Amino acid sequence: MTAVLLEILHVLNESALYLLIGFALAGVMHVLFSRNQRLSGLLSGRGPKSIALASLIGVPLPLCSCGVLPAALALRKKGAGRGATASFLISVPETDVISILLTYGLLGPLMAVARPVSALITAFSTGLVVDWAAPIADTNAGEAEDSGCQSGCEAGEPRGALREALHFGFVEFFDDIIVSLLIGILLGGVIGALLPSVDIANLPGGAILQMLVMAALGIPIYVCATSSTPMVAGLLLSGVDPGAALVFLLVGPATNMASLFVLARRMGRRFVIPYVATIAVVSLLMGIALDAIIEIWGGGPAPVAASASQEHGGPWKIAASIVFLALAAAGLYRRWFSKRSMTEK
Repeated sequence: MTAVLLEILHVLNESALYLLIGFALAGVMHVLFSRNQRLSGLLSGRGPKSIALASLIGVPLPLCSCGVLPAALALRKKGAGRGATASFLISVPETDVISILLTYGLLGPLMAVARPVSALITAFSTGLVVDWAAPIADTNAGEAEDSGCQSGCEAGEPRGALREALHFGFVEFFDDIIVSLLIGILLGGVIGALLPSVDIANLPGGAILQMLVMAALGIPIYVCATSSTPMVAGLLLSGVDPGAALVFLLVGPATNMASLFVLARRMGRRFVIPYVATIAVVSLLMGIALDAIIEIWGGGPAPVAASASQEHGGPWKIAASIVFLALAAAGLYRRWFSKRSMTEK
């Protein structure tokens, strides 16, 4: 029980700062897309153009697979297509500027190139599959849910851009997904604590089995793009196949139980099932391709040991967790007690 609680706190501590950034970004996107119809049109509808644009937009943003949720769902609310939403959900957490630089420092130039290129291919491919598997006319109850703001919430005196962004990100939209998000964080912590440790480097099935195991482990547990990099450096030093390491770098940051739980509630199974399946399949193909390149041309990854100094930002993460929990408490109060008191009146 103690291990489970510690893992839940770990997931919260690792994701809170990125979640706060994500909700702030959701507010900014709300303002931008509300006031710029041309920008909304670029990501709306189906097809490779909007999917490719969403992939490219997401690459440099420093958000994790939980933190990207508010921003991606805000894009969806503003008219982004399902494929573009899926592509954005993948390209953002799989790569960011910090993780790419850290990859170069810890894993060498080959992995520093293979990682973002593979992330873009994974994001684009998944967007295409989601577009095909979930027709744009198909809506579900999760997407149709009201955010607690009725159609008249845009009426009244116009707010300033900053105030409007903060209100949408940390009140309207925050209240809309906070329950699902908290449940997902709890589930992610439980699964992370209960998953058995596996000696991946010594599995008898070779590289392909290692890739499958890395994909299976990476899908449910929480790991951000930056923190996964020193983990993979340690795995490579222990003898794990480079292709299997790349699979974990792609799958781990792109999915976790918290994000998948929210996506299932908001977007439905016809989104989540092809979303997860395509991430897994394309990541495996990227791992196989990397191994083939290394075998033909040589020059595999050159991992170095990750030092304790790379685990930085502890006080900031704790402060962010406290702020997030305070906002969550306020959101739950508004969602339940305020509505109940208004009903009683």
